[in-house]
Amino acid sequence: MATRWDDPADGIGNTAPQCVACNLYDQGRQWYFGQRLDSLKRGRAAEIMQRAKDSRRYTLAELRELLDRYKRQANDLSNATPAVLRRPAKEKKDKQTKAKARRSV
Repeated sequence: MATRWDDPADGIGNTAPQCVACNLYDQGRQWYFGQRLDSLKRGRAAEIMQRAKDSRRYTLAELRELLDRYKRQANDLSNATPAVLRRPAKEKKDKQTKAKARRSV
């Protein structure tokens, strides 16, 4: 439990969003999660596994601080404009141009 809410200053820790299927029904896809951590920072998964062996007791104040922080982050994310609405509009392509390009190949 020492690394359950491990969230180092660089942001590459044991806390990250996952879909319900992966998180609840597939045990967090731990191996893939570790691979993703290592792709962001080499050796991070092994580092977290090593620290997981240590004992850690959170104080009530620490848990409240974590709760407040994650509530703020969740509110910020839910109030943000979805990425799909921020992307640039697609260019309109002429259907005849696509058909000619297919025939010429």
